[in-house]
Amino acid sequence: MARRLLGYSLGALAILLFAWVGWPWARDLWRRPVALTDVSYTTPSAPGRTLDLYSPRNRPPGAPLVVLAAESAPASAARAVAQALVQAGAHVAVVRFRAAPPDVDVDLGLALRFLDRVAGAHGYDPGRLFLLGHGEGGRAAAALALDPERHTRSEPEIGGVITASADLGALRMRPGLAGLGRTPPSGVNGPARWPSPGVAPRPSPQGWPPFLILSGEHDPPAHTTGAHRFADALIAAGHPEVTHVIDRGRDGRDMIDWSGDEPHLVRLLTLSFVGLQPLPDEVAGQLDAERRWHTAPPVSTEAFRSRPQLVRTYQVDRELIDDLALAYRNREYDLRALPLERFQALDLLDYLASRTDVPGTGDYLVVTNLLGQQLVLGRARMEALRPLLVIGVDDERDLFRWGVSYRTLVDYTWEPEAKAPRPWLIRPLGAFLHVRGAAESAGFGATYARFAIHPGSFRWERQDPFDRLAAVDPQAADLLARNGACLECHAFRGVGPASGHVDAATGGRAGGMALALENYPDAVLQRFLFDQEAVAKQVGVSPLSVGPSEARRIHELVRRSSQPDVRVR
Repeated sequence: MARRLLGYSLGALAILLFAWVGWPWARDLWRRPVALTDVSYTTPSAPGRTLDLYSPRNRPPGAPLVVLAAESAPASAARAVAQALVQAGAHVAVVRFRAAPPDVDVDLGLALRFLDRVAGAHGYDPGRLFLLGHGEGGRAAAALALDPERHTRSEPEIGGVITASADLGALRMRPGLAGLGRTPPSGVNGPARWPSPGVAPRPSPQGWPPFLILSGEHDPPAHTTGAHRFADALIAAGHPEVTHVIDRGRDGRDMIDWSGDEPHLVRLLTLSFVGLQPLPDEVAGQLDAERRWHTAPPVSTEAFRSRPQLVRTYQVDRELIDDLALAYRNREYDLRALPLERFQALDLLDYLASRTDVPGTGDYLVVTNLLGQQLVLGRARMEALRPLLVIGVDDERDLFRWGVSYRTLVDYTWEPEAKAPRPWLIRPLGAFLHVRGAAESAGFGATYARFAIHPGSFRWERQDPFDRLAAVDPQAADLLARNGACLECHAFRGVGPASGHVDAATGGRAGGMALALENYPDAVLQRFLFDQEAVAKQVGVSPLSVGPSEARRIHELVRRSSQPDVRVR
């Protein structure tokens, strides 16, 4: 009896030991895809025109098929992409094709027809077919999806197209796209949105599938600008499901290399686009905010073109590139989508002279941008510098379609961090002021106040508003209104704006309005001035650029002039 019990115990121990050692191996084996390799998709078979088909072992019903056409991608990279997609529940076909462009298109079409015929045998849903093309494979995938003759060849429906590091510039001359400008019709089918699992995509008028167009920061510039122009041509044609994303720090090689464990934006976007898993909220919210403005911004620079005789075209100069980099700080790589060859602008004084509806009279122009930030420009200085109002860059007519989304953590530093999700905000480029060859002497500073200008941004005043500060302190105007200083965003003693943020969803003002300097408690103001990095991190914005000496002088000025009974509410 004891011997039998000992045998049972040893058997149980062996089972536990096998489970402990072997379970990860068994689990990994179960997660590995079933692979059929070197399957010919032509009749008769031909060298180099084969595919590998990877399927989940459990074969979930209605699973999508992702067709990967990766130009010169290493076999290990293709397997890593297939592994990630199969583990998420998709079937994957890795297609090999001939190198020449006309042959690539033909071969990819043949592969799709073959995969449609064998769908029943392998268990994927032929109605959920997605193309993932890299390099030349991406160009061929996009061309195939746009081909009006595709249905006559009995090719299956395409549920969506993903291109990565592809040269798509020439495709905007395809039928249905040729001759279209970059500005889409106003509110075409409503603002674009990121596709959600279970939500049917909105059809394009031409029956084109949704497009996800991916570029790497270090892709060849012609590829990135071509991808952006192709995306805009699709939008201009009325396509409501188009997204172009530039992935920071990546190039054509690692866009398709999913072998590492680090977060990979292209992988996240791909898995979401084909309906396998939702995007993280942070990524989805940022995409939706920028897509909304890129397809249907609630504000436009188009009205500035109502006087075409005043519009001039200039070559892009170093100062203009610096201006754009300032507006796109921390996101400069997005500018790679523009060729940056020429820009369109109005002479600001000539433009204002042509309008009879600008409020006020006098020689001091107050410019208030969409965020409520302000600049004050004297007529004498404008006559000397002749600032330009930039209203277009290259063939982009509406600069409010360009911008950077962000989300703050709190409205004010003395408030607890919000538990509910914060709204997404937008810092659009819009029309902006530019001085050719004299940016420093223009006195615009390194703030955002000269961007996001719209036709209602202007008013004239008889007296320099800053002169009213002389009664408070003779140095106040110089100290608070100097380049990039406080009075572009805050008021002081009744002079200056109450700026804020712009809600990306509505285009209206959001929370966190800039209070008048004298309305801040002294401890809050001191942190604001002397601990700029920490305060900016707490709020979730960029820090100020006020030096220690200026900060001390500002604090002393505000402290001396503050009313003791003012409280923050």
